[in-house]
Amino acid sequence: MTLLSLDGVVLPGGTSVSLEVAAGEAIGIVGETGPVGEDLVSLLLGQSRPPGKTVFDGRNLSRAGRREIQNIRRRLGILRPVSEAPLNPRRSIRAAVQEPLDVLLPGLKSAERDERVEAALAASGAEAAWLAERPVGLPRGAVQAVALARALICAPDLLLAVEPFLGLELEDSARLANRFLALRQNGGPAIVLVSRCPEFALHVCDTIVVLHRGQCVETGTATDIRVLPGHAYTQQLVNAIPEPTGGAFDLRVAARPR
Repeated sequence: MTLLSLDGVVLPGGTSVSLEVAAGEAIGIVGETGPVGEDLVSLLLGQSRPPGKTVFDGRNLSRAGRREIQNIRRRLGILRPVSEAPLNPRRSIRAAVQEPLDVLLPGLKSAERDERVEAALAASGAEAAWLAERPVGLPRGAVQAVALARALICAPDLLLAVEPFLGLELEDSARLANRFLALRQNGGPAIVLVSRCPEFALHVCDTIVVLHRGQCVETGTATDIRVLPGHAYTQQLVNAIPEPTGGAFDLRVAARPR
């Protein structure tokens, strides 16, 4: 079942995008991404209605009313770079993780809220011991784990991850990529991963869309893009991927944040 379809959508930044995302699928958008991630956020939140056709679970967003947009917002999780993590230094981590529930699902009982917090922490790799703390002093990998828990708290159907590896150490990026994989293996949301660099998208995603100069220059399976990149720009991206050397870059065994 197609969850999200973009057909000839020209985003505000000028990039033309066409793609389909099935329930539970992961799509990676890599290369010259520029403002594409934030443009997609704006589109799905109903803040912009660019040319082209965007359909979310059968609803044409160009015709969607306020109530439909609010329903889509409840079904969308957003993860941005760690430097933009929505954590207030004056509030506890529990308050930050729970905040989307206050806005989007205010009728939940206390026990239900606690269950959602527990599930989101387990899925993100964040520690329950952090809940009473404030985010000041947490390492960046831990901050991004908390931000991921917040993005997952409403059990979204689609997780839109906009440059989520930006600003992270290699080891933390590997852990985050593994969390995305675990979400997929455990029946989690579909994922649209927007990232300048392809290495982690190739690890996580089924399909890769390569952007260059505002256009899609190549689309293919992650395996095809890695092994037989067709476009010269895709070849440059793939050739620039560092070779795994074990340790911190080993995506299979990356440890949890300390």
